[in-house]
Amino acid sequence: MVFGAIDCPTRGVDDFRETLRVREAKLANAKKQRDTILIDMRKASAAADTGDQRARFELTGLNKSHVSIGRLILSLEAEVAEARKRLGMAMNQAATVEAKRAQQDGLREEAVKWFEVRTPDGRLVRHRAVSLDALRKSLLPNYVCVAEVFGASDQGLGGFAVSISPGAKSTMSGLLAAHGDELLAWLAGHGVKSTAA
Repeated sequence: MVFGAIDCPTRGVDDFRETLRVREAKLANAKKQRDTILIDMRKASAAADTGDQRARFELTGLNKSHVSIGRLILSLEAEVAEARKRLGMAMNQAATVEAKRAQQDGLREEAVKWFEVRTPDGRLVRHRAVSLDALRKSLLPNYVCVAEVFGASDQGLGGFAVSISPGAKSTMSGLLAAHGDELLAWLAGHGVKSTAA
């Protein structure tokens, strides 16, 4: 026996819809069969009432068939109900996934800034948001935004983080406070002269 990956195909809404269609068709056929048995039972019962012995024996077999098809119909009705429930759940799940995808696409278009957030266990993770205030409103308790990230890729990789200090008047103030000397050296290296004394 070889062990390996098992290919388990995912079932979509169309698969659940097809399952329901097949179950409903089986149920409809079973009900038609029951109706035919009931008609035959009435005919055999009428003939048995007139003294036909052969019709009496036939009636016994038809009664057994009626009980059997009744059980089948009950089973198929339960399967149809379950198939409807599963189809409803699949449709709800697909709608939820689509709504979240649309929401995420909207957020990706609007959320253009990256921020570093300190988690309760001390890790730094990056989040994308429209603004610092919007991010702070969406954070869970004990999560703190500590820096804004500049120059990061669309996936939030790279770039440099500028500390967000409570006393800083702007992001530029924070950037200059954190990396002022490096910025002045870079600007001087590219021909920009500083007027600061």
